[in-house]
Amino acid sequence: MTTRKLKKLNLKAKKKLSLDLAEISKLTVLEAIEKIVILSNDSKLSDSFIKEVTPYLQVVADKQGISNMQALFLSLFLERSTCSCKTDLSDVAEILDCRAVTILKYQTILDDLVRKQFIRMSHDYNDEIHYFVPKKVIMTISQNKKFEREPYKCDDAKKFLEKFFDLTHSLYEEEINHDIFHEELDQLFGENEDNPFVKSINKLRLNNNDRMLLTHFCRHLAIHNEAVLSADNLVFLLKEDHEKKWLTDTLELGKHIFQKRKLIEYDFDDGFEDRSNYRLTDRAIKKLLKGFKLKTKDKPVASDIIISKHIEEKKLFYDGKTNIQVEELEGLLSEENFKNIRERMKSQKMRCGFACVFYGSPGTGKTETVLQIARKTGRNILQVNISEIKSCWVGESEKNIKGVFDRYREQVKRTKTTPILLFNEADAVIGKRREGAERAVDKMENSIQNIILQEMETLDGIMIATTNLEQNMDKAFERRFLYKIKFNKPSLEARSSIWKSMIPALSHDDCTLLASKYDFSGGQIENIARHFAINSVLHGEEKNKIDSLCEYCDGEKFEKKEYRKIGFV
Repeated sequence: MTTRKLKKLNLKAKKKLSLDLAEISKLTVLEAIEKIVILSNDSKLSDSFIKEVTPYLQVVADKQGISNMQALFLSLFLERSTCSCKTDLSDVAEILDCRAVTILKYQTILDDLVRKQFIRMSHDYNDEIHYFVPKKVIMTISQNKKFEREPYKCDDAKKFLEKFFDLTHSLYEEEINHDIFHEELDQLFGENEDNPFVKSINKLRLNNNDRMLLTHFCRHLAIHNEAVLSADNLVFLLKEDHEKKWLTDTLELGKHIFQKRKLIEYDFDDGFEDRSNYRLTDRAIKKLLKGFKLKTKDKPVASDIIISKHIEEKKLFYDGKTNIQVEELEGLLSEENFKNIRERMKSQKMRCGFACVFYGSPGTGKTETVLQIARKTGRNILQVNISEIKSCWVGESEKNIKGVFDRYREQVKRTKTTPILLFNEADAVIGKRREGAERAVDKMENSIQNIILQEMETLDGIMIATTNLEQNMDKAFERRFLYKIKFNKPSLEARSSIWKSMIPALSHDDCTLLASKYDFSGGQIENIARHFAINSVLHGEEKNKIDSLCEYCDGEKFEKKEYRKIGFV
């Protein structure tokens, strides 16, 4: 029945309501509510109205275990809910013919009805609060039964997380406010102290907010198989703006207690840390979600992605000039310096990209230097697989190389720390272009190089190429590399240090002897050290290390055979 229809009720209908107390006590709850609704019309909440309606209110209150004033508002909301209407306080004021501020005095009564689940709230597009009576309450009252809220006691972890979801969903749909939500959460956890999930999470000794947020992560994974949550999926659980901001900031910076205790981690998108999305760690899953059969759809880390924190520390040795250049580049790529230099270059309308080339003989530490710089500066590496770029199909290779740079640009935008784009052993793509190319393969090679050159002009990030054949590098590439670092074969002193770092059991004199006798690169020395270690495992420690190592060294290089020229003498 609408408000307008209610107002059309005449005084004769009200006079028919005059019943003695014995007759009133025999009314069903629904019949008593009907009388309350009729008497409420234009009552102004006057004292005479309260006196007249009290016997009917008492019927509803006694049956449902609520107060008389709660019975009044429940009756009015139920009347509107039966005609699919949601009621706000101004509607109630219009029925009663009183001011809306008068109804505001009863806000705590309304909140208690929400808490007892007799009514629920909702918000419209103007963010105005409306109330409605859920269907399960209407059905119970129509059967003249007492409505009982469902108990929170749960037999297992899955049912607990389902109950938790019901509460968070009610908050998200704004059917309950934050105060009621947190009260209900306390009751949910309190009634389930023996539940296996609650036991596990209580052992972590978190505050109520953190316990709630971590449970929210667990619920998404265990009930809905959603492993990843954004900050937006979390902040709605918090009431105050400062709480929301603090949560977002600390998560993005990696300083939240969850991250410090290795309970959640950043999600990985295409192998790079995505600081706007988070997931439970394996450690947290093992602790909290025992017994759940999880079917997560994780995206594997791409094989060409190298994560900085997974790079093992390795000591490298260079000659004096190379060492100075590597240290300078490493300092430049530290996050603080990198940001400052980029800002300075932007202010002067200069290009902000840093393209570097490491060149020199094989085994001199070019690739390992890239890895160690990435580890020290906290930069992930997107490594280009050049063999996969080239295709036998016309135009595919060009699309592939463009895709590499498109993908890199996307990662630069999405990650807090700019990653490194690595063209390892780049001889095949930075060599001299073929003049007057006629063959399709030559044209394709030139097209790839032209695309890379264009991309280097607009690069907004860090690109490093390594090559063993710097003499074959096209002049156009040479001009575009801002940093060019030559990796020479290690000096006698450096070779001695490498021997010592690879085989610590060697004496200083032994290291000097080997360094003097064999003019090896660091990569060659590492090969010999591995060979020596393997044989030590298989056959035990060699009595004479130097003799054995010299034997391995002699076998490291292929024998050079003398070839006689064919022809006339």
